[in-house]
Amino acid sequence: MNKRKINPGDYLLFVLNSYNKSPIKGRTKLQYTMFVSEKEVFQNRQLNKVKSIFEFEPYNYGPFSKKLIELIETFYDLGLISIKEIKTDILNDDEARDNQIFIDNLLQSDNFKRIDNLHKYNTVLYMYPIYSITEKGEDYLKECNIIKKIGTKKEMRIEHIKHFFMSNSLKISMKYIFIKYPDFTKSPKIRDKILREMEWKFK
Repeated sequence: MNKRKINPGDYLLFVLNSYNKSPIKGRTKLQYTMFVSEKEVFQNRQLNKVKSIFEFEPYNYGPFSKKLIELIETFYDLGLISIKEIKTDILNDDEARDNQIFIDNLLQSDNFKRIDNLHKYNTVLYMYPIYSITEKGEDYLKECNIIKKIGTKKEMRIEHIKHFFMSNSLKISMKYIFIKYPDFTKSPKIRDKILREMEWKFK
């Protein structure tokens, strides 16, 4: 039996594979889905006995992981995930907010403060990404026995988390993050604004 430890990339592929392989739409929802999965499922399992799998940090609009961005880029290059980018001249509310949050996060990150890096990411302002696992990614999960290692109960919980973020607007997703994880925002002003806008309550 393969006894190697589960690494962050395994968790990413596991989440993309869950909930009938449904794609995750938008950079921010990807960050939120992985953050809540880490907090409520993966960390509790303590498979690798680490404090944070993806090294999330508090940013203005909630948790943000530069490590997750790097994994996405690497796995895309390896063909383990696909990124379908929708280009549109008129963005809807979720797409516009996703782009706003993405650029805001880059401006806060030391790794992206150089002009050349910001110029590179300026080209994605009107690109709305949709992330999916590929057949190659599925084969990797099977070969490494990741699904069995994490377990059916954990998989069901991940499906619930993924379904929540995929079926709700970005504003509702942010409200969930701001209420349940208030320490993961650097801007109480933004948090309070979102909470005032949304009357919907969590149980």
